Amino acid sequence: ISGPVLISYLDRGETVDSETYIQNCLEPIITTLNNERKITGARNLKIHHENARSHVHSTVNNFIKEHGMILMKHPPYSPDLAPCDFWLFDYIKARLVDYNDVQSLSKAITEIVNSIPKDEWIKTFDKWIERMQCCIEAKGEYFEHMLK
Repeated sequence: ISGPVLISYLDRGETVDSETYIQNCLEPIITTLNNERKITGARNLKIHHENARSHVHSTVNNFIKEHGMILMKHPPYSPDLAPCDFWLFDYIKARLVDYNDVQSLSKAITEIVNSIPKDEWIKTFDKWIERMQCCIEAKGEYFEHMLK
């Protein structure tokens, strides 16, 4: 809630499949949390990701269960439920200028994300909770019109 745990990039031409998602995202997050939260680690961590094929694959679901995490399912027709979609991507794009290569672009994105104030992250996760509540009230259907 107070900032990023992991920023991960793929090389040009690489795609995210279930194994890449586990190796480049889930495993590093679990390692970080196990180091930061000595007693609980990643156990009972609630994880929310969209319904991308790499997220819903059985190997990912098994990995999440094996590590004691709780999967919060993403409704199939709920656009802009994830903070990256309703906030972070626009936040980054508004602060980017032209970059000549992938390395300078990834460095700039990392600097932008790491410079986001803690209160902005907290405000965004409060909005996420509000969006989740609207999604529940709409029974997983489109809910943007319900937001204040």
